[in-house]
Amino acid sequence: MQTRTLTGLLLIFGPILSFIFWAILSPAIVGSGETVPETLQLNVDNQVAWSIFGTIGALSFAGSFVGFGLLSAAISTRALRGEGKPGTALAAAAVFLFPALTAVIIANTGLAIGAVEAANDYGLEAGVPLLAASQAIGAAIPTFWGVASIFLGLAMWLRASGQIDVRSALGAVLAVAGVLLFLGTWIDFNNTPIGIVVWLLTSITTVAIGVVTLRGKETS
Repeated sequence: MQTRTLTGLLLIFGPILSFIFWAILSPAIVGSGETVPETLQLNVDNQVAWSIFGTIGALSFAGSFVGFGLLSAAISTRALRGEGKPGTALAAAAVFLFPALTAVIIANTGLAIGAVEAANDYGLEAGVPLLAASQAIGAAIPTFWGVASIFLGLAMWLRASGQIDVRSALGAVLAVAGVLLFLGTWIDFNNTPIGIVVWLLTSITTVAIGVVTLRGKETS
């Protein structure tokens, strides 16, 4: 499998599967708690479903960042060879940010699993701090996801050298989505129409970039 193919598939299926399992199936079957103890109790009561949905959702979400990391690496590699166009330096910066985001998702998922295990072994109270830590570590994701998206989006836009095409336009949209994600650090978009719009904009743009990458020669 070519790197281009893997990158495209990760960017296409990552957002789609994470949305299906995290935003649709998990709330409908496992439920959504208003507090950390309520959430943990729901996870324990529906452990099998929660484990399946949570694992697939986390792998899919992380897959999106892996895909973006591969795309960033493909663009920045040309800069290291002296063949880069304007914006490749920004892609090189994004290369370090997307793997870091993947690591945060791994830590977030590990703490959530540990919380359920602790609740089963020692009681609900034992798992609450772990789940709270899981949610806290995940709170930083939008900030750095936004910065990484701005860097990669601008790199895609600048590489067009003034010629507008589908890839450069998607890069501009990705950069705008990154700005909105970054603003979410200080403005609470949760449970608001703006939050839904930002999520959909980011997801649709990611899928579109995946399609363009799969059909093009960006990472071949």
